Amino acid sequence: MAERVGFFVPCLIDNFEPDVAIHAIEVLKFAGFAVVVPKNQTCCGQPWFNVGLPKLALPYIERFVNCFDGLELDAVVVPSGSCASFLAKHAPETAKRKPGLYKKMKELSAKIREFSDLAYGKLKGVPLALPRPTRVFYHNSCHMGRELGIIEPPLALIDQTGGVKREEIPLPLPCCGFGGAFSTLLPFLSYRIGERKLEEIAKTGAEVVISADSGCLMHLSSIAKKRPNNVRFVHLASFLYEALPKP
Repeated sequence: MAERVGFFVPCLIDNFEPDVAIHAIEVLKFAGFAVVVPKNQTCCGQPWFNVGLPKLALPYIERFVNCFDGLELDAVVVPSGSCASFLAKHAPETAKRKPGLYKKMKELSAKIREFSDLAYGKLKGVPLALPRPTRVFYHNSCHMGRELGIIEPPLALIDQTGGVKREEIPLPLPCCGFGGAFSTLLPFLSYRIGERKLEEIAKTGAEVVISADSGCLMHLSSIAKKRPNNVRFVHLASFLYEALPKP
């Protein structure tokens, strides 16, 4: 029997890149999961938490619980390292501020799985391939790498894809400068961090920048528009969808 997973749609994907959600769901279905997408989803509440206003995150956490609680799910899949990190690491503690909410959020937090981490377990060894040779660079978001500790799964999925050459930069330079509210409160510093990362990526000759966080991709792509380049910015879910075996 297929594992039954709930699918959480981050607000950036919902509002700006809905195709990413569709692609992620298709990849999960290909991998053998039964995917449930609850209606009436909204933001997970992370933006309020990040700016030091956890009380304002409570309604969003409660909406999340109301959407996913009681669905008998094996996992709740999140195609965003930052949202997955908040829901798994910080939402339960924040939920303690409202009686009755903590227990349910704590139970759900144990089921949170970042998209690439879950998909890798099923897609390992699957013959993925792109239609033409492509040089790519993978950007690992800070929340994904530092808080969740997810580093190898997305790299392994990219490396097992035929026709792909993954480029690296000499320094890790993990941050792209986005940081959600950070880019709003400190826009010039945020821009310079992103610009520096793009300068290093450009030296590799990569044609595609891949990440599992839409916020990072949107930030880097907005800076890239101001400089001559032909680089595409692609969510990992869309990259994998393109690379799936064709019937």
